[in-house]
Amino acid sequence: MIIKFNHLLFPIIFSLIYRNASKNVYKILIGNKCDMENRKITKEQGMEFAQTYGMKYLETSAKTALNVNETFIIMTKDIIALNSEKDNAIKKGNLIILRNIINIFR
Repeated sequence: MIIKFNHLLFPIIFSLIYRNASKNVYKILIGNKCDMENRKITKEQGMEFAQTYGMKYLETSAKTALNVNETFIIMTKDIIALNSEKDNAIKKGNLIILRNIINIFR
């Protein structure tokens, strides 16, 4: 999900996302235009906000291409890892259920 909005609304928007989105939704905060000198949000503010909501924080610049590719690579790896963990948990849960069913018929 990509959202562009005023930095004063961050807490409101993210509290809505956390209340209404699935707990397993991957969330990352990406600060764009990090090459600009006159920034509205500092790197420290972005990092603090992301930490508050348990997200990674990355900064990018479309102008200089700083961290653009890296951001997609990091997101992809994180999502694959999350899905792998979920698949392993499901497999483990299914194995426990299967063992319980087998034990019933012994």
